[in-house]
Amino acid sequence: MNHLPMPIHGGEVVAVPPAASLKRSFMLLVRLGRPKYLLYSWVLYTLGVAAAVYLGHTPSLASYVHGQLFVWCVHLMTHYCNEYFDLQADLANPAPTAWTGGSRVLVEGLLKPWVSLTASCVLLCTALLLILAMPAEAQYAALIAVPLGWFYTAPPFQFNYRGLGELTVTTGLNGCVPVIGYTLASGEFSFFPFLLLLPAFLIQFVRMTIMNLQDYEGDILVGKRTLPVRLGPRTIVHMHAVVQAVAYLMVIPGVLWMGVPIWVGLGVMASSPVAVWHVARLYRGAHKDPRTANNVVFWASTHCSLVVVGVYVGLLIDGYVQGRFAQLGGVADLFLLPIVIYTFILARQIRKNRPKAVVAPKATVAELVRAA
Repeated sequence: MNHLPMPIHGGEVVAVPPAASLKRSFMLLVRLGRPKYLLYSWVLYTLGVAAAVYLGHTPSLASYVHGQLFVWCVHLMTHYCNEYFDLQADLANPAPTAWTGGSRVLVEGLLKPWVSLTASCVLLCTALLLILAMPAEAQYAALIAVPLGWFYTAPPFQFNYRGLGELTVTTGLNGCVPVIGYTLASGEFSFFPFLLLLPAFLIQFVRMTIMNLQDYEGDILVGKRTLPVRLGPRTIVHMHAVVQAVAYLMVIPGVLWMGVPIWVGLGVMASSPVAVWHVARLYRGAHKDPRTANNVVFWASTHCSLVVVGVYVGLLIDGYVQGRFAQLGGVADLFLLPIVIYTFILARQIRKNRPKAVVAPKATVAELVRAA
């Protein structure tokens, strides 16, 4: 049997069986796609389906699986496409984290760039085929999601190079994904998912500014004009704090006058202590410290997901209390599955992404704002 040589530490070369090499390549391909982000789109999609059930619709398992496969194809397509077209920015990034700066697979030369482009093209074609099998109501949102994902960094539009990447991601994930779930489950369009997720939409937007803030130095070097590059880090930190406050304040009119269930409002507000803590850390400059930079972007993403999960849990509680999921019988309990898996993964990730050190003494938010 022929064996493939592979270098290891110290320059030593050993013989590796082809099967082992194939397995290694597959695992690198998986790592390249950054599948850890797929949990977020799963919760958003299932929230859209749950919203349809809440309003009296009964989805089929086939339509649910169909839509989820499409969402994950587009989500992964975006990652693989971004890895290819954003390679120069990733190479220039002096301070990548586990959550920003790409997967580092191409940067480290572990796979060729064409592998990433090929994977993204295969997923793009698969997503387009899945759209053909959708009803017209769902096709509209799906046909918006695909170009938003592809042109996030791909030419000619390269949204993330023109200060539009933050809005592109937010529209694709928090806008299109739950709407696709709702329309596939109900067969009709509704603004209900938008109303439920309006605070989450704003928080996702500023979350993306913090993610791009971490890539600030490398993006400047390659001419990538993200919002942090255009506005400056100081403005981004202030904007992040203001938009967070606006997002939580929007819960009040949402519950009082826009038909948002009170349990959903409570679910959103449950994450507000994390928002205050996260804002304070940014004013302390935790994102600038290598010891805590990874933890900052981790909590930027986690806070955003906690808001969405709060909406999801609140909708389920209100629906169960009012008997709105009764038509599904025991199948309705499957809506709890994303929450169980999310909780398990979150607990592991919190341990894994602990900061290495505290960067500054504690201070009140008011003191930190004045100092900034």
